Amino acid sequence: MQTSNIVNIDLKMYFRSLMEQWKAVAAVAVILALILPSLMSIKEISDSKKAKKAYDELRSVPVETMIDNLSDTERQNVVTAFDQELIISRNTSDLVFDPTDEGSMDKYILDSNNLKTFMNNHEALLNTLTDRERSALDILMADSGLKEDTPVTVASFHLSLKWMAAGFILGMILYAFCYLAAIVFSSKVQNPRALDETLGIRDFGTVSEYEYKGFSFFMHCKLLYRFHNKKNDISVAADRVVSSVKAACSYNDVKKLVVVSTGEPSLYSSKAGKLMDKLGKMEGVKVISAGDDMEGQLLEDNTSVLILTGANKTRYEELIRIRNVCGYYDRKVLGGIYLI
Repeated sequence: MQTSNIVNIDLKMYFRSLMEQWKAVAAVAVILALILPSLMSIKEISDSKKAKKAYDELRSVPVETMIDNLSDTERQNVVTAFDQELIISRNTSDLVFDPTDEGSMDKYILDSNNLKTFMNNHEALLNTLTDRERSALDILMADSGLKEDTPVTVASFHLSLKWMAAGFILGMILYAFCYLAAIVFSSKVQNPRALDETLGIRDFGTVSEYEYKGFSFFMHCKLLYRFHNKKNDISVAADRVVSSVKAACSYNDVKKLVVVSTGEPSLYSSKAGKLMDKLGKMEGVKVISAGDDMEGQLLEDNTSVLILTGANKTRYEELIRIRNVCGYYDRKVLGGIYLI
């Protein structure tokens, strides 16, 4: 039995549709370009407040007491980082390593080609320090004259250009990913190939006409829509599609053609109406709309069904149901017309 959980993606149509939605993509990107740097700034303010509190608490007590109040792990981290700062500050590259000199190892570290590695290791250690440990290190360095005693200040709110750019790019990627996920998990027909390749229903062609209104009008750029679908515009494609339907009716000796509008016909009513007018002018074939009594319309002999399929409006399960009903009455599904 045919499942209704079908995934049929045309990447070319996906990217075209994504381009048509450039205004929505830009809107999401701008929103993320404001939200991401705002969140990062809020985090920076919060971190600076914690660092200031830790610094102020430690600065209010003598250095010896401050060191004693640290845990063993904290004390070890601070002492190690402080020793590394001392080594770097000496920078005695003119001295040569002397194995008999207990303090010359410090000089050797700076004299050797391992200086860059040493500096990197020191930077890595600094990045692991907590606010409390970093404050203790800053106080030790200030009391030792290695740096000025600059109290920690609370950062102010600001929007970083770097994070704004990252947020903008992230917004575009997020929109594209969510749109692709919506297509993958959608139960609606997304491209005309699904009719033939997936459901075995002949595709007579694609007909397009811009009918978006309201929010959908904002979502879909009219200029790009018409550019992408100029070959399928109803003014040029309707006659070609109807001609194919007429040939199929003649070949299959169809005397009555029942047209079934699937999905949400109100969203493509203009296209459907123009197609019905042209189909109704075919000679020798009675063309009627199925309405709510499709099964009743199938009782006459030499009757076939033509399905109007709305892009992202018709569910696969509906097409499967129509095909199964036609099979029950031994009536042929002549094919389908894809409406964008």
